[in-house]
Amino acid sequence: MNSDSDPIREDNETPDAHRESHVQASECYPDIPRTPSVPTSPPPKTHCEITCKTENNLWDHIKTGAEILGVILLAVYTGYTIKMYCANKEAADAAQSAAKAATNSVTLQQSSSQIDQRAWVSVSDVSFVPQVDSFEVNIVFVNTGKTPAKDFTIHEAGELVLNRNSPMSKENLQPGRGIIAPNGAYHSKLSANGYYEAKLGRLIVHGRIDYVDVFGTGHWTKFCYCWIPGTKASKGGFAPCDTGNSIDDYHPPNLIK
Repeated sequence: MNSDSDPIREDNETPDAHRESHVQASECYPDIPRTPSVPTSPPPKTHCEITCKTENNLWDHIKTGAEILGVILLAVYTGYTIKMYCANKEAADAAQSAAKAATNSVTLQQSSSQIDQRAWVSVSDVSFVPQVDSFEVNIVFVNTGKTPAKDFTIHEAGELVLNRNSPMSKENLQPGRGIIAPNGAYHSKLSANGYYEAKLGRLIVHGRIDYVDVFGTGHWTKFCYCWIPGTKASKGGFAPCDTGNSIDDYHPPNLIK
């Protein structure tokens, strides 16, 4: 019994001997990878970060491009709006200028027509008429315009003025009002008692006539005449004074600026 069992114990290998041989075999071939016994691990963290950063960069580029495009579109729209505003303003200014020019043209035409058609009253003659014990001064007013002079009034005076002096007498309103037709005349007389002698001073008649034209505009004419005594070589007569003869400064209606 003992002799049969001993050989059997010698042929069986012990567990430790088998593990040692497996370990030694593994150590003899260190380059052979071992078969993993667990599942593959997820991608490392750095790879996720790279992928997310790439997506963020792409979105940033898209956002920046959209903003730039928006700015460009806004600039184009703004430029177009400014261009349209300038064009409309130029058109409005041109229309306004044309309207002003047309209005001023009509105003000037009306003014020119009124100047051409209005009444023009002035003194045409002043004469000295001696009487037995007095003398008269006859003043003739004439309307050289194309329409009547209406509602005229006359202020006038006559006086003796020493040499180098100016007339000082008040011009008195003559009675009556009237109309002087185109190319018509009106005679006004100043009378004085006594005789006139040149040695006493200069005989001066002066005054003003006011009237209204058919367009409703008032006008006036101032006059001043001095008697020049006659000589053997020439007949005496009235001559305009150095000052005191003028007419109103007629201005046409204001033009639109």
